[in-house]
Amino acid sequence: MKSKIRSIYVLRPLLFFCFFSAQILAQGQLRREGIAYATDADWMSILNLAKKENKYIFVDCYATWCNPCKRMDKDVFENDSVVDYINEKFVSVKIQFDTTSKDDKHVKQWHEIAKQFRVEYGINKFPTFLFFSPGGELVHEGAGYYNISDFFMLTSNAMNSQRQFHTLYKKYSSGIKDYSNMPYFINHASELGNQELVNVLIEDYKDNFLYKLPIDSLFTTERIIFLAQYLKTSKEKGFRIFNQYSDRTVEAFRYDSTLFKRFTNLPIRVIKYFAIKEDILEKLWNNKIPISESPNWDSFAFEISRKYIGHLNQNDIDSLIDDGKLRWYKWKQDWLMVATIHANCLKKFGTRMDDIAVNTHAWNIFLYSNKKTELETALLYLSKFVIDKEFINPLQVSTETDTYANLLYKLGRKDEALFWENRAYELDCERDRFLQVLTKMRSNEITWIYPIDRIILNE
Repeated sequence: MKSKIRSIYVLRPLLFFCFFSAQILAQGQLRREGIAYATDADWMSILNLAKKENKYIFVDCYATWCNPCKRMDKDVFENDSVVDYINEKFVSVKIQFDTTSKDDKHVKQWHEIAKQFRVEYGINKFPTFLFFSPGGELVHEGAGYYNISDFFMLTSNAMNSQRQFHTLYKKYSSGIKDYSNMPYFINHASELGNQELVNVLIEDYKDNFLYKLPIDSLFTTERIIFLAQYLKTSKEKGFRIFNQYSDRTVEAFRYDSTLFKRFTNLPIRVIKYFAIKEDILEKLWNNKIPISESPNWDSFAFEISRKYIGHLNQNDIDSLIDDGKLRWYKWKQDWLMVATIHANCLKKFGTRMDDIAVNTHAWNIFLYSNKKTELETALLYLSKFVIDKEFINPLQVSTETDTYANLLYKLGRKDEALFWENRAYELDCERDRFLQVLTKMRSNEITWIYPIDRIILNE
């Protein structure tokens, strides 16, 4: 089980700004609708113009194959507020980092700069957004897809020395530590994928600041969320706010209705994370070597119930044990048992699961089961969302429709399967995999992993 705790966001300031891309007045500039990117200017021209006009530089690093880059172009960079702000505040340039046979003169003239940037700034994912000061110094960076409000925040932070990632990094490296700003610094380093830096910052912040505070000082929303995200062991001082003082932890969110709804079960989520980590997984393996060939699941369950009495009920414990079993049997590559456990999870907890959880179980049953009853169980629970359209997350509709179609196909209901796989493809035509599945279905090829033939048992 991947803990949802690790995906909790460190709170960001609620800033609402518009944003980016400046007019390039260099010779040969092409003025067009949208962000006024440089066309015939080289990097030195950009630096000179930024210095002359006292503007920051925005660099959009993209690749032609990058879907998040295309989504940014469509969803964000065509927004009027974004365009106006960027054109007013920034000198902007868009640099392609891959090469194709269709590259025009303008794209080719930036190929060498792209190579230099890739090496000098360690660009390894796209899109990457670089921000330079008017003096040409790299001060901030972002990577990946941003929605409009998050991109507003990114660009406003690029012009704020207290929020510029590379400025903060240089200060920290020289021994200047601002612990009040450390959660933001850590979160942004994590977003950029700099895990080595993240680990150093976390330990520094906890050991030299957070854990030197009295326990009462930990009950702020920012510190609670930080600890939920970055605790490493239940033996840490910070774990006490979730275990011993769970009521106070929940109470800290009560004055913000949005946060309260989102984090009201945070203590239980943290406890579950460490129960699976410390009381199951660490008793199954030691340095990836199994401790026993026959895990004592009842003993694990008893220890969890004793350790977290008053926090976890029997259903919680059963769910954790099932999660441990799934990991164990996947490691042993006992795929039939994996499918059976997924089916049992649906029977026990399926009515309380959201569409994403049901789809995860259903997909694994499709991949690995050879039992008709298990495949029909997955089909039944998934139909609530695909047929009755009780989706929690609309972005999952095409994925869950695809799972539904594949289950039908494995059960031998080809015509129905083709109908629903066509529906999945219509919902998301950019998913080439859906088209590949349709082709296999029409050709009577298998679309699953196990069994390798079409033997389905009537059990």
